[in-house]
Amino acid sequence: MPPKYEDIALKIEGNRGVLFNEFEVYSGHPIEQVEQEIRAIILDDEACLDLSCSKGEAGLRATRAYFDTEGPAMISISFHPGDRYAYHMRFDRKS
Repeated sequence: MPPKYEDIALKIEGNRGVLFNEFEVYSGHPIEQVEQEIRAIILDDEACLDLSCSKGEAGLRATRAYFDTEGPAMISISFHPGDRYAYHMRFDRKS
């Protein structure tokens, strides 16, 4: 997160809602773009303590980069046990 937004990071830390909504409220800057990467991983001890799962279970790490009108605004990383995550996408073909 750029230094100008560091105070916002403290306000939204641990947020369980939609992160960019909170960012927009505190910064006054709308999020214009989000890039997301979802990667399969093996969960470590720390992640399993937070997620109530067993070390070594398969899981997913979702990394999101948020951009406002001035460029990069923040990055979030979340972990999910493999049996508690679903990703759904729909493609519509327009002629």
